[in-house]
Amino acid sequence: MTHSCTEPFYGFLSKFILDQYGTHRKKGMYFTGRNFGTIKFDWENMNMTVSVHDMIGNTVLRIEKKMGMPTKIDPEYLEDTALPNFDSSLHMRF
Repeated sequence: MTHSCTEPFYGFLSKFILDQYGTHRKKGMYFTGRNFGTIKFDWENMNMTVSVHDMIGNTVLRIEKKMGMPTKIDPEYLEDTALPNFDSSLHMRF
């Protein structure tokens, strides 16, 4: 942990900027202090827990998802990436 987005001279704008460009997160669902993340896999119940922790290890954000559920992927997003190709039904082609 080297820094947080609130430490530079523009740090007071961090939360505003995160809220403006938050299409991939819920508004206010972030932690701007120094942090680290963990991922826990519960293979027996097929759950995955992703957590964000503050500098001393307290959990500040957490989300739990069921594993094995399909995820919709926009093929146009993948066009110029190094990811595998997907056909129109979004199944991977090797």
